[in-house]
Amino acid sequence: MGFNDLMTKLFGNKAQRDIKAIRPFVMEVNNIYPTLAALSNDELRQKTQQLKQDIQDAAADLRNEIKEVKDQIEKTEIQNRAPLFEKIDKLEEEVLKVFDKKLDEIMPLVYAIVKDTCRRFREAKTIEDLALTPTDFDREAVLRYPGVVEIKDDKVLIHEVFDGAPNIWIPLSVIWWCCTPSRKDCRNDDW
Repeated sequence: MGFNDLMTKLFGNKAQRDIKAIRPFVMEVNNIYPTLAALSNDELRQKTQQLKQDIQDAAADLRNEIKEVKDQIEKTEIQNRAPLFEKIDKLEEEVLKVFDKKLDEIMPLVYAIVKDTCRRFREAKTIEDLALTPTDFDREAVLRYPGVVEIKDDKVLIHEVFDGAPNIWIPLSVIWWCCTPSRKDCRNDDW
């Protein structure tokens, strides 16, 4: 038995360690997932909107404090502004920590929502099975993607694109949010 074999026996290989590390997360996602099946498409979409709001609310106090300090800057002489800018930098670092903590907290629910969304697409027999009540987001999408997004009989319909694969729309905002390469998108006020 060589040194590598001995180390593998003692500590396991990388794949085993990775599986062991993510197993609790996967179990949490799988525990949440069945609870989402009872939600309507609109309720699932609303849940994603609530998640976004929860993220913003998590750092609301710090963001208000930053705004107050920024307002103070205008009233402060230029040579005395450096401490205010330093305070803003520290507060913004705290905001990022709060966002990261909140994102880690809701991550299992977000993955469960995406998993349930995929299930809904897999089980949908017609495009009407995936219909949603229109929102401002959808009304804007109709203008941006004519022929793909349609509002008909007060329901949003997403026509098939990409050679027959349905465009992932329920809850499109969460899927876009989850698939972004960086969490920084979650920190913007305008999403």
